[in-house]
Amino acid sequence: KVKKSDYSLFDDGTTQFIVLQPDNFDSGESDIQDRVVYSWGILAEVYQKYTNESESMSNFRALRKAIVNELEKYPTLDNASGVLSRTFASEGGIVDVTDRTNTAIVYYKMQTIRVTVVQEVTSIVSGEFA
Repeated sequence: KVKKSDYSLFDDGTTQFIVLQPDNFDSGESDIQDRVVYSWGILAEVYQKYTNESESMSNFRALRKAIVNELEKYPTLDNASGVLSRTFASEGGIVDVTDRTNTAIVYYKMQTIRVTVVQEVTSIVSGEFA
């Protein structure tokens, strides 16, 4: 399951899920007149419910590999308008999501993947919104 900025899946016992969060972005001029290039950042927090260390890590690695395989299939996000490229990388290692009062109780394994999309868009140079 994938949710946007929604952590409700912690409460319903979902075994594997991803929470997408917006991240930094920037823009700059393009070499082509009237176009601007944006770099959009997205954080994908990947969660695997904890059962035991061996099984949880095995399941987490399989989930992460499936995500990477999907991202590799679509370098321009299935030819989305203006998308020039997409890159991704982990933001640190796999961490335990624990109980706030007792860190010995592990609920999930989690790792953040940063996805950056570079998109070129036409600037508004005339008309009502220019």
